[in-house]
Amino acid sequence: LGRFAPNGAPCAVFDQTIAAWAMVSAWGLSNYKLLEANAARAVAAVEQAMLAPDGPPTGAELGAVLALLGEQYASFGRAEPARRITALARQALAGQAFGKTRRGDAALHLAQMVLGETFLPELTVARTWPGDLTADPLQTLFAVQAVQRTDAKVRAQQVEILRGLLVPGACEQGALAWRAAAEFDDATSNALLLIALGTGNKPFASAGSK
Repeated sequence: LGRFAPNGAPCAVFDQTIAAWAMVSAWGLSNYKLLEANAARAVAAVEQAMLAPDGPPTGAELGAVLALLGEQYASFGRAEPARRITALARQALAGQAFGKTRRGDAALHLAQMVLGETFLPELTVARTWPGDLTADPLQTLFAVQAVQRTDAKVRAQQVEILRGLLVPGACEQGALAWRAAAEFDDATSNALLLIALGTGNKPFASAGSK
């Protein structure tokens, strides 16, 4: 655990980071003690992966997931490692700008919100919310995380749209609710969209939120 790749081989830093976020969430939300050490190892692996000889990796998507990981770990009482992860998020976001891709814009906007910036809800929706919620599950995940940091009315409106796309009874029957999209396979597409639905059912508050 901690590398999240077959046979212990290193995998992409982004993949490690999103897996660590999932591990930390599973531990903290369940308070299952046996996961605590695994969560700590996952976070430590991310820190190690960011220590590239030619400097830390950068990118809006990586920065967004690092920011989410730091926020989540801090909320579970791990202030010091969370502070280091948040510092890595700021490094990953260095020099990033809007206008490259829709997913990148959603990630960058979300990262800025998690790190304490505030925006009008209309700008958050415009920058993050995709026209097709199933076309790019990762952008949809970033978008849902972003709108969870706006006012209650916007949250309810946007998340209800995503919930309405879920095939009734699909999850209970073990069936896939959405087809594969973007560069993801069926399982990953559904995992990302179901995470988005789950986070959409509970508002998140970043350090800069009121």
